[in-house]
Amino acid sequence: MAGAIFLLLALGLALSFEFVNGFHDTANAVATVIYTHTLKPTYAVVWSGCWNLIGVLVSSGAVAFSVVSLLPVELVINVGSGAGFAMVFALLISAIVWNLGPGTWGSQRRVPTP
Repeated sequence: MAGAIFLLLALGLALSFEFVNGFHDTANAVATVIYTHTLKPTYAVVWSGCWNLIGVLVSSGAVAFSVVSLLPVELVINVGSGAGFAMVFALLISAIVWNLGPGTWGSQRRVPTP
């Protein structure tokens, strides 16, 4: 029962990371076309979302497999153990904090509108 709860918690954290990362990446991707008035904001966000979905559907996952290959093998094999869950939670929480913290938001500067 505890394993199922941890698995659901990990899934919730992964979805939270994807949400935070998604709106952050979309903002960066559409900033230029919105600023130059090439597209209206609504169209730019929808266009970006569609292409992000297409990118996920046609990708090979090579980057994800490269990242996983850097992790300790014993933790990847025993991901259902306490140490495995701790590793997954640490990775997800640190990625969320990095996306919301000064690592990415702090590096963005507000550009004055013309």
